[in-house]
Amino acid sequence: MPPYTLVSTQLQNWNKMKQRGRRQIQRSILIDISTIRPTTPEMLEDFKKLPFMKDYIEKMQKYAAEGEATSLMRDDIKVNGSIDTNLGVFRAYTGLYLHHHPWITMGELTCMVRELQQTPQAQPLEVFCYTNTADWVKYEGIQSDIFEHLMAAVPAFGLSAYSAPSSRDVVNIGNPKPEAMPYNGNSPVPMPAYDPKTNWVIPPNTSGDPGFAFNEHPVYPANIADMVADAEVKANMPSSPATTPTSAAPAPSVPAHGDVAAGGDAAKQSDAPKDK
Repeated sequence: MPPYTLVSTQLQNWNKMKQRGRRQIQRSILIDISTIRPTTPEMLEDFKKLPFMKDYIEKMQKYAAEGEATSLMRDDIKVNGSIDTNLGVFRAYTGLYLHHHPWITMGELTCMVRELQQTPQAQPLEVFCYTNTADWVKYEGIQSDIFEHLMAAVPAFGLSAYSAPSSRDVVNIGNPKPEAMPYNGNSPVPMPAYDPKTNWVIPPNTSGDPGFAFNEHPVYPANIADMVADAEVKANMPSSPATTPTSAAPAPSVPAHGDVAAGGDAAKQSDAPKDK
C-alpha cells in the first residue's frame, strides 16, 4: 500500500473488532419536536405500566420529593433519563431496554442514549452501544430488531418519529379528530412484557438464525501486558517437529493461465504465471 494512501484517504481497521467480538451501533431516531411535552401525574401513572418503567419512575419521584436531581445516573440506576418530559422518560426506557437486551454488551464498553443537536426537522435521539457479536449478518439483524422495537414504542410515550410529510398527511389535514393523529390518540399503546424467548416484538431475532448463542466468555484479557508477552512468545516459537516435512513435497501443478480448477478459489489463481 503506498504511504500516501494513509494520509489521503480514510481507512477502517476491522481486525480489533473481530478479535474482540464486539461491533458498534451508533444510530439515531428522529423525534418530532411538536410531540415533546412536559409530563403530568396522569402520564407518569400510564408510563409505569410499561416494561422497566415502574421502578425507575418511582425512584425518580422519590429523589424529586427529597429535593435531589432526577436526571443523573446513580449506583442503583444504570441509565440516564428524566421524568420531567415524555422524551426524557422515553430516553430512560431506551437505556433500560438496552441494558436488558441479551445481545448488547454491558460493563466493559460504553452503552448510552443521548440527544444530539436539534435539527430543523427533528430532535435526534442517538443509541450508542456494542453488540456481543462481530458477525455482520447477525449484527445487522440485532440492530434492525432494536430500532424496529424502539420506533414501535415511540407512540407509547406520546411521541412521534419524524418523517417528511406524505400524501397520507395531506389527506388527514381535514381529520375531524386531529388529537388522534398521528398514531393512537392521547393514551399510550399497550406494551408487551419483556420476554426475549416468547415475545415477537423483543429480540433476539438474528436475521433468521434463532439458534445463535452469544459468547459468554470474556473477550478482553485480564492483563494486556501478559497478552502481548504471550503473543511474542508464540511468534518466536520454532516450528513443531511433527509439522516439519521430512522430504521435499512434489511441486503442485499449476493450471494454465485462464483455467479454473474445480472447487478452487479465485483468489488462489492470482499466483498463476501471467503471459508477458
